[in-house]
Amino acid sequence: MCCVTDRRGSLMKRLRQHSRHIGQIASLACYIVVGYILFRYFQDIEWSKLQRAHINSGALGIACVAEFGTRLILPVIWVFLLREFGQHIRDYWLMNAVYAKAWLGRYLPGKVAWVGGKIYFASKEGLDVTILTLTSPLESVIQIIANLMVGLGFMMLFSPAALDRSMLAFAAASLAVLMGCTYPPLFNRLVRFAYKLLRKRELDAKYSLRLSTFWKTFLLFVGFSVASGVPFSLTCRAVVPEFDVMRHFLYIVGASTLSGAIGMLALFAPGGFGVREGVLAVFFAPLFSKESALMIVILLRLLAVIGDLLFFAV
Repeated sequence: MCCVTDRRGSLMKRLRQHSRHIGQIASLACYIVVGYILFRYFQDIEWSKLQRAHINSGALGIACVAEFGTRLILPVIWVFLLREFGQHIRDYWLMNAVYAKAWLGRYLPGKVAWVGGKIYFASKEGLDVTILTLTSPLESVIQIIANLMVGLGFMMLFSPAALDRSMLAFAAASLAVLMGCTYPPLFNRLVRFAYKLLRKRELDAKYSLRLSTFWKTFLLFVGFSVASGVPFSLTCRAVVPEFDVMRHFLYIVGASTLSGAIGMLALFAPGGFGVREGVLAVFFAPLFSKESALMIVILLRLLAVIGDLLFFAV
């Protein structure tokens, strides 16, 4: 009997070691793929044109700091959502590190690594897997909903020119679908059905999304959306010195959040590459020349990558 127990214990130990090695290899492979995607994107940029341009380096530097600062808001919202579901958080900065590692998963096609990374890395720290499985995709969807609502509202209210109707229609339709799916009574019913189908048992009532939790998380992401307009506006000012930040700030907030949401909805595009820039170029057309708009969207992508890497490093 003792021999059987010893063999079983030895087997479990080897399985845990293999699992740890597989996880390390998978993480390394993800970082290599992310690095390759970023390299390919920036390889095609004509850096000589940027060097010849008259860019206000001071404004751009402040924009870079602001871009990094917005990243620090995201783990706060995720931890808030975890606590709303009853998860006890012992070490906030550990969760910050978990989120930063998972955040790089946005650069992989499908966005699955971003959501799955939060579940995988946090579960390694002993957090409730059921809560993680619920809150990780929910946090991402509520973020998209907040971006779509803020973006649509501000763009329609403060746009200096007529907007592309097809793009607005796509954003409005996406908002309606996502709002319907995350409406707490319907969301909880769908989750319970899926859990019973997969696990063959009922889901505990404590794993339910409350209406108050949804709206609190939504409002936090609205604050994040407004904050994201700061680095965008400063970058516009760095390229176009005469740009009136105060006059057009809310329009820039709308453009940044709506383009970000559409980039997140484009599951095929790693990190929204190309999609966000294309949408932004359309939204910036009433304010800037084509050359200035192109330079701004390239710099914004560069700042986003620097902000993500700083977030991960810190």
